[in-house]
Amino acid sequence: RVAMCRLAFSGIPGCEVSEMELLRGGTSYTYLTLTELTAPGRELYLLMGSDMFLTLGSWRRPETILRLATVVAAGRLNDPAEADAIKRTREALLAAYGGDVRLLDNPVTEVSSTFLRERITAGEDTSEWLTEPVRAYIEKEKLYDRR
Repeated sequence: RVAMCRLAFSGIPGCEVSEMELLRGGTSYTYLTLTELTAPGRELYLLMGSDMFLTLGSWRRPETILRLATVVAAGRLNDPAEADAIKRTREALLAAYGGDVRLLDNPVTEVSSTFLRERITAGEDTSEWLTEPVRAYIEKEKLYDRR
């Protein structure tokens, strides 16, 4: 996964793929990663999909997460019920912990890793969602070979 992330983000200025959580060993918690990344003058943004955002209140030390980073939630479905749940979760988090929680107004692409693995296994095109270097890596390493 790290190799695919490096390939996917290699051409984007200012993006860096870090292995700090892997190198830490054991269970890794977001608040620990944010604590490690914190530095004077550095603004941290934690971008997550709605599925994770809706559970943020139950994570380890959500108050620390909201103190150290601006949380940005991106919708993953074209679903009014999901949009309402995201707004309610945002309000609850702000009331409980304060901080800065933003809702990303993004075009929603209904795609998942399971969907992509199934397409790759079936030999179907994934160029709409995966960069050429990532697709080539998956093929070279035979990550999702058809059986």
